[in-house]
Amino acid sequence: MLRRKVPNSNGKRKKDNEDDKYVCTLDDASLGKAERELNEDPVERHSAVLTLRQWVQTQQHLRCRTDMPFLLRFLRCAKFCQLRARKTIENYLDICSQMPEWFSDVDTTDENILKYFKSGLFLVLPGRDDEGRKIFVFRPEVYDLHDKSLNSTDMGRACVGMLLYLLRDEATQINGIVALEDRTNFTMSHMKQMAPTFTKGVKCFMGGQFPLRYKAIHWYNSGALTDALMTLIKPFMQEKLRQRVQMHGNSMESVFECIPMRLLPSEYLPDDYDGPTNGTRQQCIDWFLAELTNENVRREILDDTSDKYGIDIDKKPPEDKTVTPGSFRRLSSTESKW
Repeated sequence: MLRRKVPNSNGKRKKDNEDDKYVCTLDDASLGKAERELNEDPVERHSAVLTLRQWVQTQQHLRCRTDMPFLLRFLRCAKFCQLRARKTIENYLDICSQMPEWFSDVDTTDENILKYFKSGLFLVLPGRDDEGRKIFVFRPEVYDLHDKSLNSTDMGRACVGMLLYLLRDEATQINGIVALEDRTNFTMSHMKQMAPTFTKGVKCFMGGQFPLRYKAIHWYNSGALTDALMTLIKPFMQEKLRQRVQMHGNSMESVFECIPMRLLPSEYLPDDYDGPTNGTRQQCIDWFLAELTNENVRREILDDTSDKYGIDIDKKPPEDKTVTPGSFRRLSSTESKW
């Protein structure tokens, strides 16, 4: 007796079962913001992921994760607009494939990467501000210009590791991140050595390729060199992000109006300040190192930067200029925010 062949649906069932394990970790405040600003409806969340997954699976040129947590990153960044989420996924995978020197096999326990965190060059601070945003500090003063082991490739890989760490967290996907660029003792030598890497990083991470919500960039101790650097990098930034750059000169009081004192390392605070703090800069560094070297974090970032994922340009179909049904979700009046 001949047995009729039945299409194999095990893969689909397996993925649906994995989706059933998803548990939203957002608190009430973040859930409310997700609904108001990002058009995220908890009832429709899964169906939106299914729609995006089905599209990814039909794209022969994409090698992409299709699990729910990963696809949600792109839907949230795109305010649950399917076309924008698709575009960001393609941009992200494209930049990963084009820049393997930064995006390939990033191991957050690799000493060549860790040294940029141990020095405090890149530092994510514990806690969140009053709007639920994560704060990270970039401090080029600590970059040793005479250390021949430091190079733009490892620095770029460290930055990728930091941003992928931030992107893992659902609250950060919703509320976004804020950068404090501390340009204390920033010299022409720093400018010459770091500007090419910095410009390359802006192109990668702030030009629409990376699914993070950049809510503000604060420049402290900015001067003529900073102005020159901004002139260099601004063309590569999205227009909305350019408008979110704030120059504070050498006024920490101005910074305090934007970043809570309780989140900053004590080295930034006035001597007479007696409120809550995150501790010293070294204590913040130690906390961040423990986060990055957590084995679960390490494994996920290694997987995200493995050669399993990328884009095969030769297989990419011609761009479809038409808008198909279901490409867009209904947009709210908050569409101008992101």
